[in-house]
Amino acid sequence: MTRSESALARAAKTDTRFFQANPDRRHRLRPAHPAEIALATQFGAAVHPGMRLWTATAKVDRRTRARVFMLARADKVPRGDEDEAREVFERGIRAGTNPPTFH
Repeated sequence: MTRSESALARAAKTDTRFFQANPDRRHRLRPAHPAEIALATQFGAAVHPGMRLWTATAKVDRRTRARVFMLARADKVPRGDEDEAREVFERGIRAGTNPPTFH
């Protein structure tokens, strides 16, 4: 496993722990991990000054998660509740700007 893959796996584990601790949740919104920023740039994302990359994660089933990335102004901090996290995830899927990654 490469260093980048290990870092992505660590970020994915935080999602797993979140969904275990919050079994009623199906979506999560959090700041992107540096390894995810590198992955998003492979899909063409450019994080310019004043912007921040967010990761929207969906619990597909007990063992599978899907994530998409969203750029937002750095001074705009999302609530991160279930409704907003679902909306951001679905908007990312509809936009088709970055394909979901599964972990």
